[in-house]
Amino acid sequence: MYIVNSKEMKNIDELTISKGLQESILMEQAAFSVKEIVEDLNPKKILVMAGTGNNGGDGLAVARLLKNDGYDVQVYIIGNEENASYGFVNQKDICKEYQVDFIDEIKDLNNFDVLVDGIIGVGLAGEIKGELLDIIDHVNSCNCKVVSIDIPTGISSDTGKIMKKAIKADITVTFGYLKIGHLLYPGRSYSGEIKLSQMSFYKGYEKNLKRFLLTEEKIRDILPKRPKDSHKYNFGSIAVIAGSKEYSGAPILSALGAQLSGAGMVYLITPSYTPILEHEPSVIYTDFNKNYFEKNDLIKIKGKIEKSDVILIGPGIGQNSNDFIKEILEKYSHKKIVIDADAIGVIKKVKTNKNMLITPHAGEFQKLLKKEIESIEDIENYSLEKNINVLYKSTTSLITDGDNSYFNVFGNDALSKGGTGDLVSGVIASYIAQGCTVIDSTLIATYLVYKTGYDLGIENTNFTVTPLQIAKNLNRELIKLRGD
Repeated sequence: MYIVNSKEMKNIDELTISKGLQESILMEQAAFSVKEIVEDLNPKKILVMAGTGNNGGDGLAVARLLKNDGYDVQVYIIGNEENASYGFVNQKDICKEYQVDFIDEIKDLNNFDVLVDGIIGVGLAGEIKGELLDIIDHVNSCNCKVVSIDIPTGISSDTGKIMKKAIKADITVTFGYLKIGHLLYPGRSYSGEIKLSQMSFYKGYEKNLKRFLLTEEKIRDILPKRPKDSHKYNFGSIAVIAGSKEYSGAPILSALGAQLSGAGMVYLITPSYTPILEHEPSVIYTDFNKNYFEKNDLIKIKGKIEKSDVILIGPGIGQNSNDFIKEILEKYSHKKIVIDADAIGVIKKVKTNKNMLITPHAGEFQKLLKKEIESIEDIENYSLEKNINVLYKSTTSLITDGDNSYFNVFGNDALSKGGTGDLVSGVIASYIAQGCTVIDSTLIATYLVYKTGYDLGIENTNFTVTPLQIAKNLNRELIKLRGD
């Protein structure tokens, strides 16, 4: 499923119209979709709030269709009609012919069962201002159901940010494609339940689209097979280089993530003792009885690294081992490397490549950028410039190689525990070792961990779910995916 920004949506709209499909037909299709959703709410009295652009034109068409079907519907126009779009003007003229009731003031929004928000859609430019600020407050404090057309008024369709104030919808009906603002918070929470309506948009433009929604179907397609006639070396080997005196739990979760998701051999190497073998005796474990890794430790683990298909470095490693980390990243850049936690900062000192994946959360990524993240493009551009794969971890996570990006929306607060990222990095390394691409491995791993956490949260509450629980229940989601 494709995801678009406002510019791409405008291009699709214009290209469709250039192919001979009239704007009024697209507006009618959009309006029918919204009308059906409104009817499902069984309203007695409906208010359509319409801006003077094409979003408002859609709203007027919705009002006309509802009026024609016998509903009690009124329209309140917001904005300067002198600057109205042709679509708005045309729909208003038609509404007059259908005797749609236009009102000049709203005394009490609670007199209505359903409010249709057709004020401003994906064309929002700049912050909300003027009388609309007060109107949004009134809408958000009323008791009626709110249905937004395309995207709630006040939400940026490119970033999901609130542009000073925004309408909080119960349902958002969007057309043709999901918008970035539907998926990123706070826009995601303001959009309510999203209904995607299919339209007659020209699909030839889709070859230019590079953002996708991660789905269960996609994971089924890329999940590796496990031949019955196989042995451990068919499923790859991983060197997990992690931990420090302060953080002895992180390496355990990474190693378990790798082992419990199908890797053939897992080597765990830590500077100080960690009780991994109490959890999983099949892990091949080495420690050096010291607080942190040092540069000269590399010679001691050279054999295990060279035998491994994948290196995972960083979970719990702390900030005292940067020279050691840098040496590994430079010496073994020809190998696939998952770079997590404090190891991420070291990439500023080395030449990166597409064998590498970094897994930053917002704070870690901002340190790399040396500025606040303003949009998804910041992450995609960084991936391109540094020639490195990125998993940007958040409630909505982004997985990108710079050319193509996937949105994982399965994140939830059950995952908001220390150690979840360590587990994810181990599962990613596992699927790389099993022969998947770096990006596909990241898609599989984030889906498995996030979805397992979600299911466990329903069963046990999100308060009590731990990364260790998730690790030990990955099999449940794998069974569903494989159909075993």
